[in-house]
Amino acid sequence: MTRPILIELLGDTPKIRLLSFLIENPMYWYEHITLLKLARVSEEDGIPLLEEFERFGFIYSDQRHGRLEYHCIMSNPVMESLHKIAREGGNILLEELE
Repeated sequence: MTRPILIELLGDTPKIRLLSFLIENPMYWYEHITLLKLARVSEEDGIPLLEEFERFGFIYSDQRHGRLEYHCIMSNPVMESLHKIAREGGNILLEELE
């Protein structure tokens, strides 16, 4: 199984797993439990990270369908840069492996 380039470059930590997941799936809204489960991050680690990411403007939350859900803000300059690394860096890594 191929690991996401951000995890490969920056390490397999809860913060990087969550960032990587959000960047790879920017179009969707996620309830926090689902988001953390899909990103393979525990609630204990994930709740403070979601709060931190919201303070940094990486994500925003909204009450949707009676639940608090989160969405990635891809227009944030940091998220744009990480998305570019994930998209283009993955291609560079694949070329080097060939």
